[in-house]
Amino acid sequence: SLFFLLIGLLDDILTISPYLRLILQVLGSIVIWQCGIRIDFIDFSWIINDFYFSVPKLLSIILTVLWICAITNSFNWLDGLDGLAAGTCVVTSFAFTTIICTTDMSSVSFLMTSLIGSCIGFLFYNFYSAKIYMGDCGSYFIGFLLAVIAINFTYSSNFYIEYSKLINPFIPILILLLPLGDMLFVILKRISLGKSPFN
Repeated sequence: SLFFLLIGLLDDILTISPYLRLILQVLGSIVIWQCGIRIDFIDFSWIINDFYFSVPKLLSIILTVLWICAITNSFNWLDGLDGLAAGTCVVTSFAFTTIICTTDMSSVSFLMTSLIGSCIGFLFYNFYSAKIYMGDCGSYFIGFLLAVIAINFTYSSNFYIEYSKLINPFIPILILLLPLGDMLFVILKRISLGKSPFN
């Protein structure tokens, strides 16, 4: 989380290239994958009983990097309007917390409720007209944290081994549909206008 925050802070201060930011995010995501937080196990038992798909190593790296970078940047792009990124974080974090509470992962629940509280406190000064702004460092931090939380309790085999259950893999996608949909819309719109989707 600190590494992604520092990437955003560096951009806030120096305005670095979006390609350099993306490269740093990819490297950070690979480190996270190496640490065991990865998309390597997908539960399809909600369709077919006791059917679990083990993701091959290369595909696991690609999916993990894509997921973390997509969620991180989607929250960064939401930060264009006063209160939007922080408000979305409160709603999505509350949804994740509600689901996580069913798994007895109390430590993660404390982390998520702390994130909710800090974003609510931030919103008092970030609603229109905003007195303070999240910046890239704040949005990268929030996006990365939510991306990793989603992976850890939904797609990670470590979670399955410890808790003997997985949550429907589409739930994190539904919870994060607003930032993901917004990011996809912006990318497609910029491509249709003949512009780069990254800056």
